[in-house]
Amino acid sequence: MGLSVPTRAAALSPHVARGVAGVVRSGVLLALAIAALVGQALLALATWFNHRQLPDAEAETPLAPDQAPPLLVVVPARDEEANIGDCVKSLLMSDLPRLRLRVVDDDSRDATAARTREAAAGDPRFELVAAGALPDGWLGKNHALAVGAVGDEPWLLFVDADVRVAPDALSRALASSVRRDADLFTMMPRVAMRGFWEVAVQPLIAQLIDAWLPAREINDPRHRRAAAIGPFMLFRRAAYARIGGHEAVRGEVVEDLRLAEAIKRAGLRLVYARGIRLATVRMYDSLGAIVRGWTKNFHVALAGALWAAPLVALGLLLLDAGPFALPIAAAAVGARAAWAVALASLAVAVGARLDLARRFGVTARHLWLAPLGACVVAWIVLASALRAATGGTVRWKGRAVR
Repeated sequence: MGLSVPTRAAALSPHVARGVAGVVRSGVLLALAIAALVGQALLALATWFNHRQLPDAEAETPLAPDQAPPLLVVVPARDEEANIGDCVKSLLMSDLPRLRLRVVDDDSRDATAARTREAAAGDPRFELVAAGALPDGWLGKNHALAVGAVGDEPWLLFVDADVRVAPDALSRALASSVRRDADLFTMMPRVAMRGFWEVAVQPLIAQLIDAWLPAREINDPRHRRAAAIGPFMLFRRAAYARIGGHEAVRGEVVEDLRLAEAIKRAGLRLVYARGIRLATVRMYDSLGAIVRGWTKNFHVALAGALWAAPLVALGLLLLDAGPFALPIAAAAVGARAAWAVALASLAVAVGARLDLARRFGVTARHLWLAPLGACVVAWIVLASALRAATGGTVRWKGRAVR
């Protein structure tokens, strides 16, 4: 005797349910793969466009020695014994004829001062000064830079201690500033990444910065958009004084951005250029330093939009981990269309990173670490938002910055 209709329906329902679930899984994976593909393509396109809009300081012809104006270089240093020596040596190798270098020791707790003197080796162009007591309302770096900026040279360059410059870097940057009539010239250096965690995390952040800093708008004096690369900021002294110098941003964590915005508000000329063969910066050398450093910056960036932090974190995971994880997930459930699109997103992601290495000098080694790096960056975003929401303190080099 055959099965009754209800019995047949009951027998078929598990198969139907599994089929529906399979379709849903395939659809979700396809949607995620499409989002990852589109996101990676937009990143690659934005990087390409910004690269085309950036002036190339490397191609600038240096000014003749008798035409190059005097330049004061100021380096703030707090607990920089591992960095300051190589920084000072590279700056003093400059081919710029009228150069003065001033390192400001910001109450270091290590051998920063001793390493600085050793590196300078009695060079008459060099001096080491103490920042002194930190006044109320000031952040340490801003105070050190304000102390170091005192002088009469018409050009003033602020360089971080983790920067290394080529012998012709200062002369080419100064020539580009003079010829472009810049009041603030800021240059994108190559970001050095050596350790495991640097290679995993830093390329993802560098890619976002290189893609989303709108070079054309930044360099357009008619546009309000401003940005600056903090490790290398070259000011015309008159412009620096006009916007109030570092005293005007004494309590700002992202003082480089605030100074660039002040330049634009004052109707002065901001020039953002590319200089990956002229300067190198190694921002952080460990996972702890990466988390602390970027938490400090994201803490400020997210303060006005904490609700967006989970969305940003999920977007970063999809964008950077998705192209690696989605092909595996799609293959596991037999979602052929999702698998094909996911493979395309992986191909675009790899191509974008290789192109980023060519255009901005960002390492393309160990691309497979991107999912791990995405998890770290997502955690930094969420932790930054949580601290901002709860009023938590962010510390940097032994001091509270927020």
